[in-house]
Amino acid sequence: MVLDDVADPADLHGLWPPAGPHGRTLVTTRRRDAALAGEGRRLVRVGLFSEAEALDYLTTSLAAHGRSEPPDQLTALAAELGHLALALAQATAYLIDSGDSAATCRGLLANEQAIALADLVPDALPDEQATTLAAAWSLSIARADTLCPAGLARPMLHLAALLDANGIPQDALTGEAARAHLSTHRTDSSLGTRPGSTAEPVPVSHLDAVRALRALDRLSLIDHRPETSHQTVRIHQLIQRTTRDTLTRDQKSQYARTAADALLAAWPRIERDTALAQALRANTEALTRLAEEALYRPDVHEVLYRTGRSLGESGQVTAAMDHYPHLATTTRSRLGANHPDTLMSRHELAHWRGEAGDAAGAAAAFGELLRDRTRVQGPDHPNTLNTRLTVAHWRGRAGDADGAAAALGELVTDMVRVLGLDHPEHPP
Repeated sequence: MVLDDVADPADLHGLWPPAGPHGRTLVTTRRRDAALAGEGRRLVRVGLFSEAEALDYLTTSLAAHGRSEPPDQLTALAAELGHLALALAQATAYLIDSGDSAATCRGLLANEQAIALADLVPDALPDEQATTLAAAWSLSIARADTLCPAGLARPMLHLAALLDANGIPQDALTGEAARAHLSTHRTDSSLGTRPGSTAEPVPVSHLDAVRALRALDRLSLIDHRPETSHQTVRIHQLIQRTTRDTLTRDQKSQYARTAADALLAAWPRIERDTALAQALRANTEALTRLAEEALYRPDVHEVLYRTGRSLGESGQVTAAMDHYPHLATTTRSRLGANHPDTLMSRHELAHWRGEAGDAAGAAAAFGELLRDRTRVQGPDHPNTLNTRLTVAHWRGRAGDADGAAAALGELVTDMVRVLGLDHPEHPP
């Protein structure tokens, strides 16, 4: 007896046969509820294809229809589909029906702005499949949203879809920024408002946020591993893609800023855990890849600066030097040469140039920045005074002690004039 695609463990009530020597009952389901376990039952998890299995499946299936494709293109296509058997089957049918090459299919998959995943399915599904990937996951998301705490699974998935599929720290998805998002975007607004209120959403607790992750895990939409604090949540890349396809451009931008807020809130001020810092940088990189434009509107999100500093402070000065030129160029392109964020990104770039060993280059770069800060922000602005201090610092480190001392003397005079004799600190 086969009970296929069980949507709810309660549907099996009274249908489990008694244990006996004759016959077998096979149940297939995406659920992971504890209620599915029991005496005499054996759970068999069906995972993904290996790279070799995926390549063999695609090659054999296409050959049966007289098609062949370069192995490297099929291997890359399988990787982009996450080695998911159902996705490989539907992709094979699409290639055969459309006549497209694997390279063309990969190009369409990569063009997320123009092509939704649901558009890349064959007209007739293979192997008597009943639903497309997108439809199957849509049903699972709807079911997860009914689990306690109701209405939080979908907005939680919206955040996870914009972060690193290979591991998201739980603190980022259960912190204050994430919980505010869950409260505001609860799927059923009637569940998210206090009795008698028409506007104010009910706050979502840390426990509610964790339970939302558990609900998604029970429907196999994510893998939630509480024992791994840095990569607690893993999610298949196609589930991420399908989820993003449901978002409007404005929603994607808004949720991307929220995801950035969540990462920044989870980032410790002093990095003592290198694995956590690496996970946060990987998530920022994923978020930037998926929604970079949102991180520059209305201004540069602080998480982009934090990532560069994290690289430098962890000893990866070369990586920090690679990070900041892109940030400076992109900021200038999107916000203009005189925007405060453009000036700040130039400051960080010059700083890490010096930390990489080029003190003279850093002094020169800060000198150029000083001219622009004076022009844009004025000679008495705290940022301009701070840049003068930094120029003197790097001139000294470059070997020009007399020049540094003279510059500091002039700076002290101006600081006293602008800030007062009793001001406790140098400019920020």
